[in-house]
Amino acid sequence: MSSAHNSVANRDGQVKFAQSRVATVERFYGIFCDTLGSVIRKSARLRDKGDLFAHHLKEYTETEKFNNSTKICLQTFAENFSTIQDYRDTEVQRLEAKVLKPLMRYGELCKNMKSSVKGNTTAWEREKKQVTKLEKLQQKLPSSSPQVTKAQADLNRLRQETGVYGEQLISEVDVFERGKLADMKSVLTEFVQIEMMFHARALKYLSKCFEAAQRIDTEADMDQFRGALLEASGLARSFTQTGTSYSSTGYSTTLGGGTLSSSHGSNMAPGYPQPVPRARPRGPMYDDADDEDSDSDEDYES
Repeated sequence: MSSAHNSVANRDGQVKFAQSRVATVERFYGIFCDTLGSVIRKSARLRDKGDLFAHHLKEYTETEKFNNSTKICLQTFAENFSTIQDYRDTEVQRLEAKVLKPLMRYGELCKNMKSSVKGNTTAWEREKKQVTKLEKLQQKLPSSSPQVTKAQADLNRLRQETGVYGEQLISEVDVFERGKLADMKSVLTEFVQIEMMFHARALKYLSKCFEAAQRIDTEADMDQFRGALLEASGLARSFTQTGTSYSSTGYSTTLGGGTLSSSHGSNMAPGYPQPVPRARPRGPMYDDADDEDSDSDEDYES
């Protein structure tokens, strides 16, 4: 009977190994899904805040009348910054489809594996009970008795069943492990590629934003502002009489016989076309009530 005990012990070890493996995958893949889901939600919120910032910049340029250089450059800045949010939107959608959803499948896969392991455990529990029953009968009755013969036959039948279950479990665990490894490789590769593509494209348009900010001609805008201020104060005429005059745009100032010209003007690069507005349905994944970040847009929209 020692061989019977060894067989049962080996199968117990097989079941425990499978249970431990599935439990580990279920635990950590669940953590991966929670964390990546939070990353995607944060990226979606960052996208929306970026859209809001670009919108407010455009609103500001519509009200700006005295700083032509700033107005043109901010329009260009807002358009390029809005384009970055278009790429961020693509990043969010691809992360959800190619990274998060494949990992979320493991909730159901682990559930199915645990059900399979449970079925095997039930079969092997029946075999262990039959082994114990046979040992007791052999201690009380001769080996040739009908009860012992029947118990031995039942044990052999159960061993065949558990053998089939055992082979099936080994096959299923092997497929599960191979799929897990392949999916992890694929998911991490997709994650890195998506992030690299977004940041590469974002860097291009951030460079355009930087250039637009650097092209703001503060001196020309100050000249224009001062001209408007003097005109509003009724002092423009007296300054004209003393030899200082402002053009209608404020971009050139004449002092005596010399001319001070702004570096801003014909060299200003035209603004980029405004991107087509995005219509993005926002599901519960992108709800603003995510995690501990609960800031509101009220301060920006007032």
